[in-house]
Amino acid sequence: MSDLSPLSSPSELDPLIRASHRRDLWLFKHSTRCGASAHALLELEEFLRDRGAELDATVRLIEVPRQRELSDAVAERAGVRHQSPQLLVFRNGEVVWHASHWAIERDRLERALAGLQQAVSAGAGS
Repeated sequence: MSDLSPLSSPSELDPLIRASHRRDLWLFKHSTRCGASAHALLELEEFLRDRGAELDATVRLIEVPRQRELSDAVAERAGVRHQSPQLLVFRNGEVVWHASHWAIERDRLERALAGLQQAVSAGAGS
């Protein structure tokens, strides 16, 4: 199962992104001050609880109010404008899927997982 563990410093970011060449990286930016973020976190936790065994990924949490520098580093590295809540999926060092606010919901996470798995299967057949 993939656990949602906290990312603590910007120095951890580049090694995790490099490791996405072997295993996807899911980064969740969470604001403890936002109702939409609390809802998105619950949706993600439920998804991970039920489907985490199928998710071959490293999953990390960034608490935006306390880690603004880290959140900004993710936005810069990803090339995706910062939002909170926000979920970014890295594969091979690049963002291949992202969603923010109310778009982070169980059904969309299910579809994202299916699409990511399909992309892996299609790549294996090449």
